Amino acid sequence: MFERVKFFIQSKTKRKLVITTLNNQYCDRDEVLLHAAFQILVNYIEKESFGKKQIFEVTESDRILDSLYSWWTEIRPQRTDPFDVSFEGVKKLPFEEMWEPSDRKGLMTFTPKTEEYKEYWAILHKASDIEDNYLKEDQEKLELLIEHRRAMWV
Repeated sequence: MFERVKFFIQSKTKRKLVITTLNNQYCDRDEVLLHAAFQILVNYIEKESFGKKQIFEVTESDRILDSLYSWWTEIRPQRTDPFDVSFEGVKKLPFEEMWEPSDRKGLMTFTPKTEEYKEYWAILHKASDIEDNYLKEDQEKLELLIEHRRAMWV
């Protein structure tokens, strides 16, 4: 009972969203948006939905929110960084050679040397494909969360 009263008071006085899945390092805004939306879901599932499920019938949207919560807290954290791969035995292109001066002042352009570093580029392309799949999955889950957000009421 004390926890419910405490939460009620905090919910009326605190408006700051603490995103527990991000650290203090720089993060692109699209990633912050994803983490903020799912932090709201986590807060809802862990702190707010207790009374709703006891009083009202559980809907399809409630089940979807529960599955999104499970995906965010259990499945997604198990992802590995696709660029955290070993280049052992592969001729790696020095970073300085990846870029060359552009005709535009102060800019550099990316110039892949494909033949000389074929294996290296194959590894990078595979990692990039995995990252693209991660981003697509994140986008699908975020859209699903937004579609069912109306079920997050107390």
